[in-house]
Amino acid sequence: MLKLQIILTSLFFVCASLWSQTRTTKDFTEHTFEVFPLGNLQRLDIQSKHAQISLKNWDKDSISVETHIEILTDKPNLSGEMLDEIRINTVFYANTLQVKTNLPGNFNRTIPYKIKYNIFHPKKLALNIENSHGKVSIEQMQGGVVAGLSYCDIDINNLIPAHDSINNHIELLHCKGTISNAGTATVRIENSDLTMVSANKLKGSTAYSRINLNAVTDYSCSSNVDYLKIGTCQLINLKTLNSIIHVSNFGEDALFECEKGSLSIANPNDHFERLRINNHQCPTNIQLNPHTTYTINGDIKDGNFVHPVQDNLQVFRDNSNISISGQVGNDPDTETKVIVFNREADIEFY
Repeated sequence: MLKLQIILTSLFFVCASLWSQTRTTKDFTEHTFEVFPLGNLQRLDIQSKHAQISLKNWDKDSISVETHIEILTDKPNLSGEMLDEIRINTVFYANTLQVKTNLPGNFNRTIPYKIKYNIFHPKKLALNIENSHGKVSIEQMQGGVVAGLSYCDIDINNLIPAHDSINNHIELLHCKGTISNAGTATVRIENSDLTMVSANKLKGSTAYSRINLNAVTDYSCSSNVDYLKIGTCQLINLKTLNSIIHVSNFGEDALFECEKGSLSIANPNDHFERLRINNHQCPTNIQLNPHTTYTINGDIKDGNFVHPVQDNLQVFRDNSNISISGQVGNDPDTETKVIVFNREADIEFY
């Protein structure tokens, strides 16, 4: 019995020792905190990988940079090696403060780790930022943004520049999240799931993405295999390939050139100036205010034309070709024009 007690007591101390070692060696960290006077700095340049980046504003004439590296392992020797390999450097060049993660060229660790940046800065600065496989949170930047993000969760608040001449450049690949206001921007969005609450002017391209754009003044983009939902928009120039497009409201002028996919337009402004559609193999549905007068002209080939008041239109059918011309409505103050060309698909007004 005494021998059994001795064995059990020994096992208890061994297990307790192992548990304590796991607790104390589980997380290995390196933490830095630096404050830089603003001086003539005009731009932040962040070059990182696998980082959680938080950019917040303050009213001080300085920039604070806090970095945190955390290695998640119970093996002290491996943790120490990784901390030696992961370096975060801050350097100055050309009115720019750069914060950069440096990894060796042969860095290929399977042990999990975290890199965190917490940066406070005046909102008037410009920003260059690159990050992959991480998270990015931006409060407000007024000096212009050049962003290249991949495999990131994003939460971006306000990118409206201080001057109209400043244009943001945003490239997203396999990203998910929200941009509250993109300002004026050139975009390239691929394989992403994005909600954009508002923007002034957007141009560029999207592909293989799900995009919900609530409000934009001017939208001029190409789309490839997207699900695109546009809310309020004044000007639209959209060229698509195999995309599903829903437009809730446009105010002035819209041009759609859709190859395959589908197009749905609902509730445009009562007195929009012009709607032009030049589609191919793209079923199209258009809802117009029945109390507004609009002039409609167009041609449908190898498709069907449906309008609730066809009696007021001249509709000519010649084999597979349908030509439409006429005016619908009785409001003499409107000058709304609708021009439609659809090939190999139906177009329906309702």
